[in-house]
Amino acid sequence: MTAYTTQTLVANVTYSGTDTFISNAVPAANYYSGQGAMQTITYQLDGFVGVIDVQATLNDAQESAPWFSISNIGNIGNATTGTSADTVIGNFCWIRAEITNYSAGNIGSITVAY
Repeated sequence: MTAYTTQTLVANVTYSGTDTFISNAVPAANYYSGQGAMQTITYQLDGFVGVIDVQATLNDAQESAPWFSISNIGNIGNATTGTSADTVIGNFCWIRAEITNYSAGNIGSITVAY
């Protein structure tokens, strides 16, 4: 039987005047060695204006790791509402979300599943 893991990067955030923040990092599929390299990122947004950049690292020590973009959603100036998903492939150790230019709306959740 196949086991699936879902990690939450961001949950229930409403714009409050802060235009930039970075979520806590969560283990990616390769962190557990052997769970594969395919991960699905799901975004649930309501009137969101800004940019969400999901980042990953190959390092096991996240505090000093170089981070790079693996998925990006959002648009400065245009509100985004709905649920969307993006599948990424890579042997990442950690994944996090960086939100920039956040100026309106809600982020219901950003999750990664593998």
